[in-house]
Amino acid sequence: GGVLRAPAIFAMTYGLGRVAEDYFVRRAQGLEFDAQAARDLFKKAVKEGRVEGAHAQKAKREKKAAAKKPTPKKRAAKK
Repeated sequence: GGVLRAPAIFAMTYGLGRVAEDYFVRRAQGLEFDAQAARDLFKKAVKEGRVEGAHAQKAKREKKAAAKKPTPKKRAAKK
């Protein structure tokens, strides 16, 4: 169950990070922090994070599968 939740957790963390980044950039520029704009940014960032998280999970599975495949060097060493 935890593996299936990883992309969702990543997406939420990614969204929070983007909102925090926007907050500090606005504060440094002397701009107001708009709560509605932050909500909209969070929703957009969570969608982006889901895509990024899914790609990261896929890459991790592929790397793990490739590590299990015997390479020509590993096959030669077994002989």
